[in-house]
Amino acid sequence: MTIALLTEQELLSMPDDRYMDESQMAFFRDRLIKRKAELEDRIESYRLGLKDAIRAPDEADFASNEEQRNISLNMLSLERNKVLEVGKALEALEAGDYGYCMDSGYPIGLQRLLIKPETFYSVESMRAQESQQRHVARF
Repeated sequence: MTIALLTEQELLSMPDDRYMDESQMAFFRDRLIKRKAELEDRIESYRLGLKDAIRAPDEADFASNEEQRNISLNMLSLERNKVLEVGKALEALEAGDYGYCMDSGYPIGLQRLLIKPETFYSVESMRAQESQQRHVARF
C-alpha cells in the first residue's frame, strides 16, 4: 500500500500525537531521498570541475586553477559529509528513531526537520553542545 505524501501544510497541521506516524515518516523519507540525490548531483558537478581545473596553459591560470581546485575539494568534502548525514538519517528513519533527539530522546520537531531533515538534535541540545564547545575552546 502506497501512502500519499503530505504537503508541508498538511504535515504542520497534524496533531502532536501523530508525530512520526507512517505518513510523516513517508514525507521525510521522500525529503531525505531527494536531498541525497541533490547532494550527489553537486558532488558530481564538483568532480567535473576538478577535472577541468587540471588543464592550465600558463602559470597565472595554473595558480587560479589551483585555488579553484582547493575550493572545489573543500566543497566536495563538505557535500560528502552531508550525504553521510542524510544516509544516517535514512537509517534512523528505517529503525524508527528518526525525528527524536539523540541527547534527550524528545521529539526534534517538525519545523526543525523541515529546515534540516538530516539533523539528530533538537535546537536546545544543539545550543547546549555549542555552548559547551565554546567553553572548552577557551581553555
